Amino acid sequence: MRTVKDIFFVDADFDANKTMDIKGADGERLYIDIDFDPYSYATRIGTITHTPLIIDNKYKYLTKLDKGDTVIFHHFVCQDDNRVIIDDKQYFRADFFHLFAKIKDNTVIPLEQFIFIRPIKGEVKFMGKFQMSFDDKNLKSTGIIEYLSQEAKDVGLKVGDKVFYTKNAEYKMNILGTDFYRMRIRNILLVERDGELVCLNDRLLLKAIERTGMWVTGNEKALKAEVCGVMDSEKEIKVGDTIGYSRGLDYPIEYNGTEYLLTRRENANYVL
Repeated sequence: MRTVKDIFFVDADFDANKTMDIKGADGERLYIDIDFDPYSYATRIGTITHTPLIIDNKYKYLTKLDKGDTVIFHHFVCQDDNRVIIDDKQYFRADFFHLFAKIKDNTVIPLEQFIFIRPIKGEVKFMGKFQMSFDDKNLKSTGIIEYLSQEAKDVGLKVGDKVFYTKNAEYKMNILGTDFYRMRIRNILLVERDGELVCLNDRLLLKAIERTGMWVTGNEKALKAEVCGVMDSEKEIKVGDTIGYSRGLDYPIEYNGTEYLLTRRENANYVL
């Protein structure tokens, strides 16, 4: 049996996350009642049992999926609304856009535009034997690429890149015993590689020439800045140029104690 366009069926243990590592007085593991928060405890790994006849051409589908593949998916998949019974066997419907990656030989292979980021822990500081800082939480809006799709490789991203990403892009998942943030190419703002900053997604990295509160107020119609980073494919604007630009959907970036602004290439008006 084959499913229709863009729809897969998966075999997954609906109750997998009910079991705790804590044992009760009887020596058996305790269970969590997940009904009060089914999304947080939803199963997110399963095995493909049925594949579609067609994948829409809006997807690149560079990584093929076959029956028997282990896949990682959205928490919406293993819910009652997606439950399907075929010949007395339970499956779950998984639309292609809800599939994030497949697992092969203990390696995560992301699909389409998906990327898996390893969080960076804050630094715990000591002075001699005395602990002076207790900040061991994950740093916000930055992490290290651990797994990336072929599409992400094609735009210039690499495993090991330190990346800065958009606010609230973190979709936290535990895979193979490790916590990751799943996100898309569009969420990546800037890359730090070999001590240098690399722009992506048609953006420019700028540093204000005059400190006028321009990042905060947004009242100025025309602004000037020094260009500190461009995409590899940029031909007209170079690092070190002074440009005039218009405000758009800009992102402030702090790097090594210096404040920058990341803006779209289309916001540049002229080069001095």
